[in-house]
Amino acid sequence: ARSGGPAGLPELHLICFHHEEEDILIRPELDLLATENPTRVRVHYCLSKPPPRWIGESGRPSTALLSKVVPPPTSGVRVLYCGPPPFNSAV
Repeated sequence: ARSGGPAGLPELHLICFHHEEEDILIRPELDLLATENPTRVRVHYCLSKPPPRWIGESGRPSTALLSKVVPPPTSGVRVLYCGPPPFNSAV
């Protein structure tokens, strides 16, 4: 997250890694949150097993993939992440 949204509120880039599209939990709610807050909330979905029609990101968590969708590290950026140990090791 970084400051820069309306009234200094932070921007939020939520990156959801899943195996398949069907694995994405609460997708309608996340999409609605992003739609209702277009200058503050961005949701990025990444699948390790994307279907042929998938237009989002694909692959496993990596520094290269994260650098495509999140702001570069600066003093005004905070990066928070959670996941199982293999995920945490990758990021």
